[in-house]
Amino acid sequence: MNKDLESMLALSVVKRAKCWREKIADAELGKVVDEALAHPDITATAVTLWLKQKGVVAGQNTVSRHRRGDCACAR
Repeated sequence: MNKDLESMLALSVVKRAKCWREKIADAELGKVVDEALAHPDITATAVTLWLKQKGVVAGQNTVSRHRRGDCACAR
C-alpha cells in the first residue's frame, strides 16, 4: 500500500453508528421494546408504529435488523 494511503488510513477514525435501540434513554421504554422484540407475535411494523407514538423514530427495517441481531450494536 502507498505510504500516503497508509498515513490517511491511520488518521481515519472508524465511527460506529449508534443503533436506534441504543438511543432510547428511558429505561422503562427500552425494557418494553426489548420484550416486544422478543415476542414472536409482535411484528416489527407494530413496534415501529408504537415507537412513533412515543416519539422515537425508527424504521421498520432497522427494527427488524435489530431483532435479528444484524445491527450496529451487535457488531
